[in-house]
Amino acid sequence: MTSIIAEPAVVIGGADLGESDRIVRLLSPRIGRFSVVARRARVSKRRFAGAFEVGNEVVIDARGGDLPAVSVVEIVRAPRRAREDLLRIALLCYGCEVVGGLAPEHDAAERLHGLLLSWLARLEDPVPPPSGLRVAFEAKALTFAGFGARLTTCARCGEPLADPVTWDPEGGGRHRECAPGPAVSAALLLEIERLRRTPLAELRVGPETWLLTDAVEHHLGRRLNSRALLGTGSMTG
Repeated sequence: MTSIIAEPAVVIGGADLGESDRIVRLLSPRIGRFSVVARRARVSKRRFAGAFEVGNEVVIDARGGDLPAVSVVEIVRAPRRAREDLLRIALLCYGCEVVGGLAPEHDAAERLHGLLLSWLARLEDPVPPPSGLRVAFEAKALTFAGFGARLTTCARCGEPLADPVTWDPEGGGRHRECAPGPAVSAALLLEIERLRRTPLAELRVGPETWLLTDAVEHHLGRRLNSRALLGTGSMTG
């Protein structure tokens, strides 16, 4: 990847490089997850003028090698309400980390990029984030990344789920007689399926659970850094 021209993207993270530079991680519909370097971003506050804050929507030009250097960046939209209280800040960081982790590197990610835009828009709603919003987001992110859990039929036998049910972060719900594991209710999985099919903008209420958070971490093979901002939660919480 030698040049990026007029690429729309969302800032999903970053890291310091050397004494003055900043590596910026972004997600775009065409390129998926990619990184650029912002030269002298940490010693000149005017050069990029806050463009690389997590959650910002930008249009970017960058050139040169495996880690292109930013030449031009324009802020299209920046979160406002999502930076005004701790819960929204935590959800903003969490959403960017989840989608950024699940998205492919240097490959198209239209649905995950669109989901992240919907997430950021929902966090700007004057109405506080409803219960279940995070769960709906996780369900959609896993599905769009190709890791959608089975929530209404058994991941082993394919028959409709009915209690007693166990949970597997790799595949989803299973009849207890098909596979042992942590217990979970079929009713909860059915509610998660409802959330998965409900647009974020239309969601009003839903269950709170960490089942899909555990599934995201399972597929990423690591702990989500931003999970600590939201609490911990048990596997069947």
